[in-house]
Amino acid sequence: MKKVITCFFISAFSVCSFCQDQNLTKQDYLDKSKKQKSTALALVVCGGAITLLGLLIGTAQVASDPMFPLSDDQDYTVPSIMVGVGLTSMVGSVPFFIASSNNKMKAMKATACFKLERAELLSGAALHKQRYPAVSLRINF
Repeated sequence: MKKVITCFFISAFSVCSFCQDQNLTKQDYLDKSKKQKSTALALVVCGGAITLLGLLIGTAQVASDPMFPLSDDQDYTVPSIMVGVGLTSMVGSVPFFIASSNNKMKAMKATACFKLERAELLSGAALHKQRYPAVSLRINF
């Protein structure tokens, strides 16, 4: 019993210590976003192709026997499975698109921005607006 409790605490500690957030740079977030977006696009394209192929096979089976399109000797399980897998793949790409967008937004939040600021200077009795270059760094916690 003592070994079980010890193993539990060791595994819990190792999971907590390895699952901490890393300090990722802008380039890390952009690379992660690019990989997730390419994965999402691959899922959409492959899922669409599999769905289309399943529909074509199913309609070809129906068209092969126009007198009795729903006869008992025809098996529609393969086209049905293909359509199901294709649609599931396309729906499964949505979280990858969302994660890609979130990582891209994280990369854009931690950027330095060059802009022109305006300052009002008093010169005698008149106010003059002077523009000067400025750098701003925005980090969200």
